[in-house]
Amino acid sequence: MNWKSWNRSFLVGSLVLGFCGSSVMAQQAPPQTIPPATAGQAPATAATGTAAPATAQEQPETRELTALEKEIVAATEKLVAAFNEGSADKVVDMFTPKGELIDENGVVHTGEGLKGVLAEFFKTYPQAKTGVEIDSVRELGEVTISEGTRVVATKDESSVAVMRYQAIWDKTEKGYQLASLRDYAEPQPLAPREALEALSWLVGDWVNEGDDGKVEFSYKWSEDGNFLLGDILIKQDGQVIRKTSQRIGWDANEGQLRSWNFESDGGFGQSLWTPTDEGWVLHSAATGPDGTEARATLTMIPTENGRYIVKGSDRMVGDIMEPDFEYIVAKKPPAPAAAGN
Repeated sequence: MNWKSWNRSFLVGSLVLGFCGSSVMAQQAPPQTIPPATAGQAPATAATGTAAPATAQEQPETRELTALEKEIVAATEKLVAAFNEGSADKVVDMFTPKGELIDENGVVHTGEGLKGVLAEFFKTYPQAKTGVEIDSVRELGEVTISEGTRVVATKDESSVAVMRYQAIWDKTEKGYQLASLRDYAEPQPLAPREALEALSWLVGDWVNEGDDGKVEFSYKWSEDGNFLLGDILIKQDGQVIRKTSQRIGWDANEGQLRSWNFESDGGFGQSLWTPTDEGWVLHSAATGPDGTEARATLTMIPTENGRYIVKGSDRMVGDIMEPDFEYIVAKKPPAPAAAGN
């Protein structure tokens, strides 16, 4: 389901918290979907009291709401109606006399302060709409707690914010009222470029010289800025005897950097990068052109003066254990300017 169709159906009769938080109207990429509630949870929308529609393959189990859940849904709908009407008075009336609204920055709003911040919000963002997915409803002593995800959007949906919330409901002579309503900013996933900034120091040309040959490394940003591209050349007697093409990117599923290597002899491999206090640990696996599998643990430790240390351990090629190694890689100095420039 795309954002527009989800948004139109989701905003009817739903709950938003943190109306006054500083990040509520931050420019954000809207979510593509909000998953429906699963069996054993409260409904996905407060308006319908049933799970949101899903495809045949995704259709979750549904169940009848309990009496308590129905009451919380009704209270939520009433709160949302007040918010969507843009009425600070009606929203405040949904709180107990000592009820509090805690925004995502931890600022507490009560009484006239709450009314004032709501009035300012409605003035700044007229006809803003709200939405929620309720994850759970549970009793805790004399109060009831509901939790879930909420969305708030401007009239033209050009600005959208998504947050987690927790509502504490107290049953009074007016029905269920809010003793506390709290926002929790929903963590935003890292963009690939942001994640890769931790390796931006690699950009440039590097060299490792040893008795058995010379290894040159060169890294640059891809045109789209979402990857670091590396070329690794192993030379001997001035001739390239092996070349590795490397691409480093952000694996959002694993929450780690990942690199892919492609060897000139037809082999390939990949590594997961884990940050440490000193540098990076790479857990690597490779397959040779003949199908031989290999693995190793590499440690990269940046040092001063444009250098980094590389250590290799736990190296296995097939069923043969290879010795550990350690070498220093240094950044190449800029090429001298041509005469006359």
